[in-house]
Amino acid sequence: MYLSGKSQLPASLKADLETARAEAAGLGQAVDFEFAGRVWRLAGHGLLKWRYRLDSDVGLVGLTESPSIPTVRVQPRAELLHAIGPADAIHVFTEPIESALERVDWSVSRVDLHSDWQGWELHRDMSDRFLSRARARSIYENGDLCTGFTFGRRKGSRITGRIYDKLADIEVKGNDYWFDVWGEGFDPALGVHRVEFEWGRAGLRSMQLRTPAQVLDAVGDLWRYSTEDWLSLRTSTADATRARWPVAPEWLAIQQSALNHDLLGIARLKQGSSKGALRLLTPLLNGCVASAAVHLGTADILDTLNALGPVLRGYERTSGVPFGLRVDTKRRDREAT
Repeated sequence: MYLSGKSQLPASLKADLETARAEAAGLGQAVDFEFAGRVWRLAGHGLLKWRYRLDSDVGLVGLTESPSIPTVRVQPRAELLHAIGPADAIHVFTEPIESALERVDWSVSRVDLHSDWQGWELHRDMSDRFLSRARARSIYENGDLCTGFTFGRRKGSRITGRIYDKLADIEVKGNDYWFDVWGEGFDPALGVHRVEFEWGRAGLRSMQLRTPAQVLDAVGDLWRYSTEDWLSLRTSTADATRARWPVAPEWLAIQQSALNHDLLGIARLKQGSSKGALRLLTPLLNGCVASAAVHLGTADILDTLNALGPVLRGYERTSGVPFGLRVDTKRRDREAT
């Protein structure tokens, strides 16, 4: 759920933001910045149309003094939403920001609803069985394998639908915490397909929804409209009118999604994220260490790592940057992405 807030930046805050932004641009990396009771990483560039980009382990915040767009943009991280729930995740941002900016008029600019399923195979010829109000439609394939569909276009669309291979997505992004979210319901022998709907500001307004509270209360109605009126999978019959085809059994199950699960807590989801990040780094790390071993004249992993110690110490001296400082900087940058 992404939020927008109309307010005004105090002159002193704007001056501090501008100074920190210039410093970050000069250094070529984000710098620490205190705002709304939290230390953020402020980048030397903006967040979309917002001039100031603040990152932290809880999400992203964009700030601007431009009167043409909302003063604040808030993008909570998926990990936070699934760790403590969307309502509490929103309060993590809104209450501290209101204390820093005083009055903020909050609205929802985007909300994504999704449900994950196993035992459901995708095929290219299924495209003709989908009944959708969206005119645009795309099919995604990897060789002969159908990996997903999209309905509608993000730009200018009130609603966009996506069906895709979630395991392939995890393999690329390293979001291994999803296995903890799924828990005992996940069968490693089966694939996972996500059914997802993105509601933009225009779509929410068409349903008379504006504030975070209104959107949270209407989640079930939004899902019902998305899977019943806006998109459905039908079982083909001899009837020439597809709208009269019966809804497919697997889609009937999707329509009844509960859209909730047990919350896992921040620590457990961070552990899953770290596991995924290490999985993605391992091939690169293995290749670099193996290449170093050739030049060091070593062959065993432990011998190579021991031999790398003096090399890294030497680089630490010549560069003038302690290894611990590099680790601390990367740790903060990772927490802010």
